[in-house]
Amino acid sequence: MRAAMVVADRGGCLFAGRDVLFPRLRSPRAPATHSPLPPDGAACVNNATTSSAASSGGQSADARPSGTKASGARVFTLVRIGNRPEVTPWLFSEAFLARSDCAVSLYVDQPPASCPQHVRQHHFIGGKWTGIFDFFRQNPDIVDAYDYFWFPDDDIESTPEDVCRFLDIAEREGFRLAQPALTPDSDHADRITLANPRFEWRRTNFVELMLPLMHREVLKKVLPLFEGRHFGLGLDWIWHLLTEDPAHQVAIVDAVPVGHRRPRRKHLKQNMQQIDVDIASERKETLGELAIRRARPVVLSAKTREGGELRRGTALWRRYFAGQWQTRRAVTGRPWTVLAAVLSTLDQLTGNPARASFDRESYRRIVARGGDPAVRSDGHTPD
Repeated sequence: MRAAMVVADRGGCLFAGRDVLFPRLRSPRAPATHSPLPPDGAACVNNATTSSAASSGGQSADARPSGTKASGARVFTLVRIGNRPEVTPWLFSEAFLARSDCAVSLYVDQPPASCPQHVRQHHFIGGKWTGIFDFFRQNPDIVDAYDYFWFPDDDIESTPEDVCRFLDIAEREGFRLAQPALTPDSDHADRITLANPRFEWRRTNFVELMLPLMHREVLKKVLPLFEGRHFGLGLDWIWHLLTEDPAHQVAIVDAVPVGHRRPRRKHLKQNMQQIDVDIASERKETLGELAIRRARPVVLSAKTREGGELRRGTALWRRYFAGQWQTRRAVTGRPWTVLAAVLSTLDQLTGNPARASFDRESYRRIVARGGDPAVRSDGHTPD
């Protein structure tokens, strides 16, 4: 029987219980089975008084929020840091730490010199996303202690004021998956992520791996997919579908663009070669295991700088392309060719966001086994 393809599961959380998300934390006698769906979208990670140290030997972090933040929702920022002598200054600034609790997950033994002693530290040798999974496996209480979780790369350039404003906008607008736009001179994956000066924000069907902000309920649904996936390529094609309302809760915020000038993936690929991880093989496995179908990134609706909202159609497209034309000369991180401009235009005019999908049963199997890639896709442990 062909497995059903789903665009989204509106009924709430697809799985429940800390023991489903982190089966290795349960008693050895407990079966690794899938829990029934709760009618209220119950938490996928329950509060716990203890956490398990992973095989990586990383240290556990204190799961309690450090205190009441200056304003807004409770935010937890987790940054994977490699062998950079310093990270972007805003991360450890007083203003940002007053808005968001923070932890660093290290690829290396020593934290950057600028890291305050009170900032949580975690050690894991591996890629960004499997390291993030390991952090939450060690600290499951953190998931229910915060409203939003932000996972920016360690080389994002901004100011404390702008990143705090980004968090405020995402909360105010009710976004469940969002990112700040990139400055035009940034190294980027898709032109849609570059800041458009004609908009405050744009609802889209795409938020990239570089710096996603996730609401707690989205993190609970996507977290099992992180285990064993160092690069995470392909997950950003479908994780917007794990929001309750993908057409309205996923956005790129243009009001506060950030910079990213380090070539994408170059640093991570070099690190992963040292532990024999291949980016192309991992991507192929992810796309195959989840039967992922991609939809081209498009703008679904947007808020203009003047405060009006536009839905997908002629008026929105006119503003969108005018903004792209306005910034065309500043796009230096990955200069645009005429062909790229034509293809991007066609994507916006003809792209079908409903095309994105993944295999529901495969997803459930991953959740049931806690994301462990050592279990075959048919749900049985190999001999």
